[in-house]
Amino acid sequence: MLRYLLVTAACILFAASSQAETVVVNVRHAFLRVAPSHKSADVGSVKIGDKAEVLYKSNKWAKVRMADGRSGYIWHRLLDPVKEIPQQSNIDNSTNPLAKNVGAAGEKEKMAPSVPIIAPASTKAAPPVSALNIPSPIPAVKAVMPSQAPAVPAVAVAPAVVITPPSERCESTQDLAVIIKKDEQISKLQHEVSKMAQEQDALRAQIRQYKLAEVADKNGEKVFLKGVGEVEMVSGAGITTIKVPRVFESQADRVFAVANPQKLVRGDSIYYSAPSNAFN
Repeated sequence: MLRYLLVTAACILFAASSQAETVVVNVRHAFLRVAPSHKSADVGSVKIGDKAEVLYKSNKWAKVRMADGRSGYIWHRLLDPVKEIPQQSNIDNSTNPLAKNVGAAGEKEKMAPSVPIIAPASTKAAPPVSALNIPSPIPAVKAVMPSQAPAVPAVAVAPAVVITPPSERCESTQDLAVIIKKDEQISKLQHEVSKMAQEQDALRAQIRQYKLAEVADKNGEKVFLKGVGEVEMVSGAGITTIKVPRVFESQADRVFAVANPQKLVRGDSIYYSAPSNAFN
């Protein structure tokens, strides 16, 4: 018990220190359980697409908190992690060395064309042109301003969709099917047990009636029954049994209709048994 409490406390501390994980239900219907067991009671149902926050994980079960505030345990294969990729923003030109911020308005000024700097005339005579090593003319390079650069369209990246492998979906579906099948088998067995108990009660009543008939055969006293004639009767333990010839069955049924006795037909006789006060 102490070991279980220590493990539970460690799981709670680990879950509190780590970042909460968001998951989504990947089956059409599932149950939130009070404890990490298929036999525990449920606190409600969830459906595919419902998101939840994982509080902590225990073996192959995860304790989650739903968006509506409910919390409970759910089988880990019925959950998929939610992975969201942030959308890319437009290209930022702030790092472009050609862009400048001007004043509080933040407007970008255009680069002025380069103006050649002319050195003042020297008092010394310039060397002959032929004596100078003048390189070939360099073609002018046209600077392209950020405002003149072609605009690059921003590409919006949709969040990634996590697809559960078919094998995991099949396994979770098979687990649910096994649980449902076991519940049906238990219900069927309970019905069979109830039926057998009723049959057992009926057999006990029949055996008891046979014993009362044997007592009436051995210890019966002759009495006169109105509408039937002379019959044998025995009383004991609050039960009265009357033995009537079978030829008077219809008359005896009418006489004993109010008493609603147990009836046993054996040979040429019929035995009616009921509480003694029922025959008064």
